[in-house]
Amino acid sequence: MKAATSVRAGRALAPVRGLEARLASAAEVLADRVRAWTGREIDARRPGLWLPVAAMGGIVVYFAAEVEPTPWAGPAGFALFAALAVLLRRHAGAGLAVLAAFAFAGFASATWRTGRVSAPVLQGSLSAPLQGFVETVDPRLGSARLLIRVTALGDLPEASRPLRVRVTIQGRSTIQPGEHVAAQARLLPPPEASRPGGYAFNREAYFQQIGAIGSLSGAVSLAPAAVPIPWDTWATAAVDRARNSLTERIIAVIGGAPGAVAASLVTGKRGMIPDAVNDDLRGAGIYHVVSISGLHMVLAAGMAFWIVRALLAAFPGLALRRDIRKVAAASAMAAGLAYNVFAGSEIATQRSLIMTMILFGAMLVSRAAISMRNLAIAALIVMALEPESVPGPSFQMSFAAVAALIALYERTGSDPRGAETGLLAVLGRPGDGAPSSALPWPYRAARWCAGAAIGAVLTTLAAEAATGPFSLYHFQRISPYGLIGNALTLPLVSFIVMPMALLGAVAWPFGLDAPAWMAMGVGTDWMLRLSALVAGWPGSTAGLHAFGPGALALMVAGLMWCVIWITPLRWLGVAPAAVGLALALAERPPDLFVAGDGRAAAVRDPSGKLVFVGRGPGGFVAEQWLRAAGDPRTATEALAAGGGRCDASACVARLPDGAALSLVRLPEAFETDCRRAAAIVTSLPAPGWCRPALLMDRARLAEGGAFSVLWGAAGVREQAERTPRTDRPWRRKPSPRESNEPEGQADEGLP
Repeated sequence: MKAATSVRAGRALAPVRGLEARLASAAEVLADRVRAWTGREIDARRPGLWLPVAAMGGIVVYFAAEVEPTPWAGPAGFALFAALAVLLRRHAGAGLAVLAAFAFAGFASATWRTGRVSAPVLQGSLSAPLQGFVETVDPRLGSARLLIRVTALGDLPEASRPLRVRVTIQGRSTIQPGEHVAAQARLLPPPEASRPGGYAFNREAYFQQIGAIGSLSGAVSLAPAAVPIPWDTWATAAVDRARNSLTERIIAVIGGAPGAVAASLVTGKRGMIPDAVNDDLRGAGIYHVVSISGLHMVLAAGMAFWIVRALLAAFPGLALRRDIRKVAAASAMAAGLAYNVFAGSEIATQRSLIMTMILFGAMLVSRAAISMRNLAIAALIVMALEPESVPGPSFQMSFAAVAALIALYERTGSDPRGAETGLLAVLGRPGDGAPSSALPWPYRAARWCAGAAIGAVLTTLAAEAATGPFSLYHFQRISPYGLIGNALTLPLVSFIVMPMALLGAVAWPFGLDAPAWMAMGVGTDWMLRLSALVAGWPGSTAGLHAFGPGALALMVAGLMWCVIWITPLRWLGVAPAAVGLALALAERPPDLFVAGDGRAAAVRDPSGKLVFVGRGPGGFVAEQWLRAAGDPRTATEALAAGGGRCDASACVARLPDGAALSLVRLPEAFETDCRRAAAIVTSLPAPGWCRPALLMDRARLAEGGAFSVLWGAAGVREQAERTPRTDRPWRRKPSPRESNEPEGQADEGLP
C-alpha cells in the first residue's frame, strides 16, 4: 500500500521535477552566456569607459554639496583609492577602487577650478559710475550686451569690486571691443535659480568671473584708462571686433532673418535672430543648428580635411610617397582651432574642438578616429578643464548624442552608413564574388540614396533618444517632429550653408565674399521656410512638467549602460531608463512658486492654469515657472491674463483646492489676511500670531531662495522645495528686500 502511494506521489511530482530541471538547465545556460558576454566586454576593454562616468559623478556630487568642501577632500580621496587600487591590482576589487579614484578626481577637479576662477561678486544692488575695458559687444535687436572688465566702480575697493560685469545698453551701440568706457551703471548680483532645480545663472556667471549684471543709463563715453589693457582682454576684444565686423557684413549682404541666422552660423552671434525665428527652429527640432557645436565644427574641419586631401591627391608622386591623409588631418585640426577662436570659443565650441582634435589626432597616429574610447578621452579632458559644464545641458546633451551615435555605428559596422545592411537584405546582393560596381548604376544609386536616408533616420532617432531626457529635465519640452525637421534641413546645412560659410570666410579678407554669402543666404532662407512649416504643425512642441534629479539619474544610468556595453548585456539598461521615465511622468508638478524676494508668486488655480500674483516676475522667470508647471502658454500670454485680485496692501489668488493665497505688501493686511488665507507670502516680517497653513515671510525667505510647493487636497502643504542659500562661492546671502531679478529685465534675454 505504501509503495503504491509512493509511486503515485512520484508520478504527481514528476512534472514539477521536470520543470525544476529545465529551469536549472536554463539558468546554467544563461550563466554561461553572461560569463561569455562579460568576457567579451573585458576583452574589448569596455569597463574602462565607465571611468569618465565616475568622474562625472564626482563633479555632480561636488556641485550638489550644501557647503563648500575643504580643498583637500578630493585629492585625499583620490590618493587613498588610487593606492588601494595599486594594492588590489591582482584582485577583483581593483576595478571598484579605480572607479572611486576617478570619482574623487572629478571632485578634486571641480574644487580646484572653483578656487582658480574666484573673483568678487556684488553683494547687493548698486547704482554707481562704472569704468572698464569692453571685452565683447553682442548686438541684439534694439539693444546691445556688453561684457566689461571693470577698472573702477563707484567707491568700491578692488578687493570687493567685480572683475567683470555684463550690462545692457539700449539702442544701437557704437562702442567697440577694446575701448575703455565710462557710464552710470545700475547693477545687481547675478540672479539665483528661479525655482528649485532650475537654471542657476549665478553659478554660470561665477565661472565666467562675472560678478554683476545690469544696465547702463545716460551717455556712454570713452575715458582714458589708468591701467594698461590686460593681454587676455586685448586678445578677446580683437577677436570680437572681427566677429562683429563679419556679422555686419553677412547681414548686410543677405538681409533679414536669413542673414541673422547665417551670421550666427559663422560667428556665433545669435542676438540679431528674431524671437519668432528662434521659436520656429525650436519647434522644428533644429535649434542646435544655430548653436555652434559639434555639427559645425565637424563640417568646418571635415571640409578642410576633404579639400586638402583632394588637392594633395592631384599630385600622384606626392600621394604615393607621403601619407596625405595625415597631412589633411593636421590641416583639419588647424581649421577647427581657427573656427573655435573666431566663433567666440564658448564652452560648447571648446568641447567640440577637443572632440574634433582627438578625432583627427587619432588619424595622425593611425588609430580609429570614431570610437567610444576617443569620446571618453575627450570627456575626461573637458571635465579636467571645465568641470562646471557637467551639470549643464550643453555638456550632457552633446556627449550623450555623440555616445549614442558611436554606439549605433558600432552595432551596424564601422562605416557610418552601416545602416545600408538592412536595405541590402531587402534589395538583394550581387552574385557570389560579384563586385558592387558590377551592378547597374540605377540600382547602385537607389542603394546609396536609400541607405543614406535610413542612416539619417537612424542617426536622428539615436540622437533624439539620447538627448530627450536632458531636454525634458532642463527645458521641459521636446520636439516630436525633430526627425522630420532634421531630415528636411540638415542636407541644406551640410551641402549648401556650411560649405558656402567656409568659402565666404576664406574670401572675406580679400573682399570677394559676397557671392558665397548670397548662396549661403539661399540655403538659410529655405532652411527657415522649412522650419516654419514644421513648427506650424499641431503639436510641434510637447512639454512635460519639471521632475526631480532622481528620475533623470535613472534614465542616464540606463542610457550609459546601453551605449557602453556591446554584448546583449546592454539591454539591461532599458529597465532603469524605463523606471526613470515612469517616475518623471508620475511626478506631480508644483502648485505654487515663490520668488526669492517674496514679491512675486504664481499659483495653479482650480482650472490648472498658472496665475501670477503680485508685481509679476520678469519674462525669463515667468517662462521658467510655466514650463516647470507644465503650462503650455507663453510668458507674455500668462502675464497678460493676470488672475489675482490686488489692492494697495495685498494680492489674493485661489489655490488648487479653492483656498486663498495672499501676497501681503503692507503690514496692515496681516490683520485680515492671516485669518482668512491658507497661505501667506510676503517680503515683510509676519507677526508672531500669524500662523496660516503655509507662511513664507522675510525670515523664511532668508533661509532659502525660491520655493516651489505641492499643495494637499485638504489645504495642507505636502511638500516644499527651496533653493538654499548655502555657503558656496557663487551664492550670496542677500536681504529679502532685494530683488531676485533685475527689474524691467535690466539684462535682457537672461540667460
